[in-house]
Amino acid sequence: RPRDELAKACGLDIGGRGGVRVDSALRSSDPAIYAIGEVASIGGSFCYGLWAPGVEQADVLAKNLAEEGEAASYEKSDLSTKLKLMGVDVASFGRDEGFWFKRQFDGKDAGIRSLECFNDLDGSYRKLCFSADGQRLMGGVLVGDAKDYSKLLQLSKKEDLCGKTPESLAFGRPAPGEAMGVPVDGGDGTGLADDDVVCSCLNVSKGTIKKAIIEYDATTMPLIKKCTKAGTGCGGCCTPVGEVPKVLTATLKQSGKAVSEGICLHFPYSRRELFDIIKVKGIKSMEEALTSVGQGEGCELCKPVVASILAGLWNDHILR
Repeated sequence: RPRDELAKACGLDIGGRGGVRVDSALRSSDPAIYAIGEVASIGGSFCYGLWAPGVEQADVLAKNLAEEGEAASYEKSDLSTKLKLMGVDVASFGRDEGFWFKRQFDGKDAGIRSLECFNDLDGSYRKLCFSADGQRLMGGVLVGDAKDYSKLLQLSKKEDLCGKTPESLAFGRPAPGEAMGVPVDGGDGTGLADDDVVCSCLNVSKGTIKKAIIEYDATTMPLIKKCTKAGTGCGGCCTPVGEVPKVLTATLKQSGKAVSEGICLHFPYSRRELFDIIKVKGIKSMEEALTSVGQGEGCELCKPVVASILAGLWNDHILR
């Protein structure tokens, strides 16, 4: 629940399920006090506990404060998200808020048909919900394997399945007789179309990333972040297994430019290679790793990777 104790003590109106009640301008019952993020109860009915809605709310509030009026209003945000819980990738996405609020995923809506896939080999689970005629993707839940989250999210916003079948989407392979069309990624191997969103926090598309790389020479992760803001939210899209590095690598290859195979500029090694090096050399800290086999001070890409390797090898407190 939102931490609204201070708001209650100040006499501000509280939402039905907690949180500071705000209007479309994100103004509380006191016209001099505003609220955004997890503590803001939009219209007194719902608090968003996700990063992306908080960013959208901040944009609206900043515009209203700068222009001294109600130049912008906030109504709602997409609840689709991808997270890592207890080391497991999980995701849920929907065409609109009805997927969650009307519980279209629980199999009780006569207008929704679902397909489920359990994979005992990797422990993953996938449930996709379609319209009754099977022509539209209404939403879904992914557990254990969320790599298709971005393309499924984009597909759920469209009016058809773009040549796919419910079976191929649910089971991750072409259904018998399904035609093989032109790759949506233009053949670069990313599996993403240019209008697919790769950073859901800041709503940055693959096309925007490609433009930054090609036209503005943003050929490193720091430059891409500076140019597009991608990865400056939760940062999940810029991890070594995120979508942004995939787009960067594919675009550099198509442009005939050199592609770094390392984790980042500070470590010119893959995770597997760095794991072996740290194990053989008996490296016990980030500082020692940078001094021995890396360079610079590290970044948000390599620090979590090295921390994970150190914790896995030596079972020590990584912040010690």
